[in-house]
Amino acid sequence: MATLILPCAGKSTRFKNIRPKWSLTHPYGELMLVQGIKGLELDKYDKIIPVFLKEHLDDFKLREGVIESFNKLNVKYEILELDTPTKSQSETVARTIEAFNIEGDILIKDCDDYFDSEYTEGNTVCVCSLHEVNKIIAKNKSYVQINSNNLIETIVEKSVISDLFCCGGYNFKDAQEFLKTYNKVSKLDNEGEIYISHIIYQQLLEGKKFTIKQVSNYEDWGTIEDWNEYLNTYKTIFTDLDGVLVKNSGEYFGHKWGTTEALKNNVDHINKLYDTGRVRVIITTSRKSSYKKQTLDQLDKLGIKYHSIIFDLLHCKRVLINDFAPTNNFPTSTGINIPRNNNNLEEYF
Repeated sequence: MATLILPCAGKSTRFKNIRPKWSLTHPYGELMLVQGIKGLELDKYDKIIPVFLKEHLDDFKLREGVIESFNKLNVKYEILELDTPTKSQSETVARTIEAFNIEGDILIKDCDDYFDSEYTEGNTVCVCSLHEVNKIIAKNKSYVQINSNNLIETIVEKSVISDLFCCGGYNFKDAQEFLKTYNKVSKLDNEGEIYISHIIYQQLLEGKKFTIKQVSNYEDWGTIEDWNEYLNTYKTIFTDLDGVLVKNSGEYFGHKWGTTEALKNNVDHINKLYDTGRVRVIITTSRKSSYKKQTLDQLDKLGIKYHSIIFDLLHCKRVLINDFAPTNNFPTSTGINIPRNNNNLEEYF
């Protein structure tokens, strides 16, 4: 039996003046929390338990949205609501184990990051190498040292003792043993924050063995700066067709709609962005929808990649209006104008 615990009962002090960070909207439309667990083999867990502050669910009217989000995952889950904030992630986990009398394997997963990982049992720490990430705030992480058998020799908080940092996934083979260790550590230090790394360190001292699990595609959303920088890697592109992706054409004179050749450099640039999986390409055109077949045939023939297309725009200036907020920083929309039939779109965008 394995249980996935998602601790979200802290105060989110690094995300000030906005709703709890776990509830922010990912570019794919999911809650940060839900998107953050999609790299796991969720069907391997008997139960998923997200843990929230009742105050957050009430004040921000999040309860219904949380239930809807987890229903879409088609997994067995149960929500735990706490009346008071916890001092640490470890305390949140301990109170969850007590509330549900959990036994057996547990995976504790941070709400503010993402990684891909296969299901793992036993005492395991998910790690990533500093050499495999583009940018993280190294001083905010915990680090492990391992021996030649991938067994963890020590784990420390906020000190770079190796290139392997803990990336937000901690597996314990015995939930009740976790609870026992937490209670022991909290008696030794009931004032400071007790990190998961402290629980692991204590168990290492007691002779328990922990291995590492190297994960892939790690994304760090720990601060609002991290989150905004990550959001900026996603874009929805509205691109004109005639004069941008294909040589200009018209309905009544010159080359007819659907007959012109591609502006190859521009098409290659758009296709490359499409292939990142982080770009939504929407073609906009003043071509009449009566020319839909000719247009779609042309796009297919020229290998132009896109997600959707909008016909029947007016043949005039186009204005894009978008909102911005603390969770979606200004400016949220950008207009780019290039000379007709210019084949150097990449220089402009």
